[in-house]
Amino acid sequence: MQKVVTLENISGIEAIMPERDENGGNFTKISLETGLEWVELIRCSTYIKNVAKIMSFDMPAWKLNASQILSKNYGIPLPVHPGVVLVPVKVRSSAYKDEGSYGYINLMKLEGVEIVDKKITRLFFVSGLEIDVMSSYNAVDILLTQARCCFDIQFKGFKECLKKKKKWKYA
Repeated sequence: MQKVVTLENISGIEAIMPERDENGGNFTKISLETGLEWVELIRCSTYIKNVAKIMSFDMPAWKLNASQILSKNYGIPLPVHPGVVLVPVKVRSSAYKDEGSYGYINLMKLEGVEIVDKKITRLFFVSGLEIDVMSSYNAVDILLTQARCCFDIQFKGFKECLKKKKKWKYA
């Protein structure tokens, strides 16, 4: 079942994950907070670009500005809507070149984080969805803090980002 992301249902997105089928094909699985999941037969990065177009979000300009603030050039969170901050996380290892190992989670729908192993962290969402991420807890914590900072910069202003934040409820 194919669905289209619109302004009405964009804030319900919990995760956008890359998947592979039995023939080695690459597709994208989208999960909503209602528990509904659907498949798009395009790569995850293409789907993210399409979402950015629908939301009139200038990804190249945002990545240029945010990379200077965060002092990194890749893995930059994308605050496309006040209810959607897409955070790139590694969810699988690539089987071949250009397959894509990163999925995106919505920071606003994240409910908890748990350490599974030294290099694996489990993320819990509002709908009960659980995703294992191939990163340590500390790396995930830094990434989520940067995502919150990106949200503050985009929707509240730069001064909000500099204020000391309280610990997250899941930390």
